[in-house]
Amino acid sequence: MSFYQPVDTELDSSYDPKCGLKLPAAVNSIFLTGANGFLGCYILSKLLQVSQAKIYCLVRGKTHQYAVQKLTSALQRYNLNVDWERVIVVRGDICEHQLGIDAEAYLLLCQNIDVIIHNAADVRLFVVYDTVYASNILGLRSVLKLAVTGKLKFVTFISSFSVFNAHVYSDVSVAKEQTLVGDGAGLRFGYAQSK
Repeated sequence: MSFYQPVDTELDSSYDPKCGLKLPAAVNSIFLTGANGFLGCYILSKLLQVSQAKIYCLVRGKTHQYAVQKLTSALQRYNLNVDWERVIVVRGDICEHQLGIDAEAYLLLCQNIDVIIHNAADVRLFVVYDTVYASNILGLRSVLKLAVTGKLKFVTFISSFSVFNAHVYSDVSVAKEQTLVGDGAGLRFGYAQSK
């Protein structure tokens, strides 16, 4: 059994943003995925410290109340206090169509979000590609779709250096985005293939 899967890098034309996007003078609203993970909690805390923006946090949960509790518990686990007046929990799921957000809330986000910070991912390193496909590939596509629907939004994508574990990079001491070569054939596990 081969661990390698072809890389899904093609986006359809609906993802093609218009030219001329400029950072707004003031960022009033930020959409954060993965807010209840280890890194996400710290990103949320820091965003609240350095900006006046409202932070919309996508959190998986069967109910809105459960999603709020899940984020609250994660922040408490790391002893982080946040200004809940500027934190809006959005119940959804990165693996679902339109991020699992109901149509009315999704439309409001499309019109009002200025910046998206995409931090959510299935970070299990040693699983096959199919295991992480929904969260890491379809989730990113859904985030990009949100970014180009309605008002155009800036996207920051948080990832890892896992792609540099392939044998073709064994002699590379400093890796930059431009360092990436090839089609990912040397990547052995699904997480790295999804990055």
